[in-house]
Amino acid sequence: MPHIYQMHIEHEALSAFETPAGILLRDLVAEQANLLKEQILWLLGALISSTEVQAIERSLGSSEVTARANAMETLEALTTPAFARAMVPLLDRRHGGELLTQAREQFGMTGMQAHQVLAHAWPEMTAASADGMAAAAKTRSGRQKINALLGAVMTEIPDDKPIL
Repeated sequence: MPHIYQMHIEHEALSAFETPAGILLRDLVAEQANLLKEQILWLLGALISSTEVQAIERSLGSSEVTARANAMETLEALTTPAFARAMVPLLDRRHGGELLTQAREQFGMTGMQAHQVLAHAWPEMTAASADGMAAAAKTRSGRQKINALLGAVMTEIPDDKPIL
């Protein structure tokens, strides 16, 4: 569960980049977080029916306090109170600010700056320096990471040739 919160923290940090590449990276992180949330709900559907999971998800996003309380109670009864508390901010988008609070309180996470997200994603690079990019381009894993980011924009970098 902490991984999905990490993705939301990274998404928030990447909002500082309003360039096409920044928007692309932010969209990729959001898509990964959404896929992970869907996988969690799919696994929950293995415990109970997928219809019940959909009803819980719908009710947690409801404007009615009673519906949200009932959904939370049901989720706690079917899983654990900690799991239910962790899922609520992910399912109820009205509480977007609670994601960071929940990440901090339950998982000990803190916010990040955009350069920290990039350094976390690509340890070979520090502060998006040219030296870091050159070092990343010299390794197979570095080229794969660069290709993952740029793949939607340009052709792949050949594995046998550094780009810098």
